[in-house]
Amino acid sequence: MVRSVKPQRLLPRVPRGLVPSGLVSVALLTTACGPKTEPDLTARLLFTATGTYDSRADEKVRLGAGRRRAVWQRNPPLPGRTVTVEYNSEARPAIWAVTVQAPEALKAGLLKENPASRAVQTPGGPAQLFMTGRLRDVLLRPVPGGVQLLTRGYATQYDSQVLPAFRPAD
Repeated sequence: MVRSVKPQRLLPRVPRGLVPSGLVSVALLTTACGPKTEPDLTARLLFTATGTYDSRADEKVRLGAGRRRAVWQRNPPLPGRTVTVEYNSEARPAIWAVTVQAPEALKAGLLKENPASRAVQTPGGPAQLFMTGRLRDVLLRPVPGGVQLLTRGYATQYDSQVLPAFRPAD
């Protein structure tokens, strides 16, 4: 007669309800301790424009009629000395302008990440209009001491002099 031997239990028995939460805890710990990757420059610009970094802003101002401004000077979310976002609080994802003073490599970085753009003329001089991708219909133009990026919606509501730059190329 062959006798079966029960395997010896090396780990203590865990109640059934604790196993899933234990696995979840391990999963959370491994992702929380993993390497943190910084979003690309385009993502940081869009996060800045749409309010993700507003809690870190040095100043938040209501300009009236639904228009607001957020300013970063101490720890700007984009490369530059000062970052200012003006937006319509009712339609922020579509109506914003981001101005960056002393923009170290912002323009070159955005053009590298978003190569589908065309040169356009604005009253302030030559500019770039992004044609596709995440920055579609965003105008990149020089301003005194820096650059400004603005959406077609922002131009329509607050800066109509640059609207011709958004027209299709002939």
